[in-house]
Amino acid sequence: DRLIEDLSGQLERAQRVLDATRLIARNTPVQLEAAQAVEQQATARYQAGLGTIVERGTMPLERVLEIALDVLRALDTLHTAGYVHGAVTPSNVIVSPEGRAWLTDPMPTDPDSVRVFAGGGLDLAIARWLSPEQTGVLEDPVDARSDLYSVGACLWQCLTGEPVHQAMDTGELLRAQVFSTRRSVR
Repeated sequence: DRLIEDLSGQLERAQRVLDATRLIARNTPVQLEAAQAVEQQATARYQAGLGTIVERGTMPLERVLEIALDVLRALDTLHTAGYVHGAVTPSNVIVSPEGRAWLTDPMPTDPDSVRVFAGGGLDLAIARWLSPEQTGVLEDPVDARSDLYSVGACLWQCLTGEPVHQAMDTGELLRAQVFSTRRSVR
């Protein structure tokens, strides 16, 4: 009976991931051919991922706002359906040559879930984009606001060329999420 319950739970989680991925695909400007070809998608990620673009330095405000609108529209669709993306990072934002952006690789979680990365093993490169409740710094539930925090962290780096919190290790970053003073983008 326990095995059946465990398998049912895994099936339900897999179905939620599949449903969320379908929602994103339906409501973003991804081309079907690119989505079906793993090799092409990997190449597109490397060449056009927001993470690669951000590494080159700051971006013009108009361009950042265009990307923000595309990402926020995708999140609105996901959140309206009752899901949380859970992995909004520059590497999960693909920017087409035409300038459109779409959000990929959701880790959709039930809005009632708690910390995504509680329990350690959190990499600094990922933690930079996660909300305090996702990293376990706060014991609040992970919900749509967590995704918005992550979008803000991505946009901050696009505009300033640096992460929201400067940190040498994950522990320093987690402390900064709670105790650092606010800075201006200007």
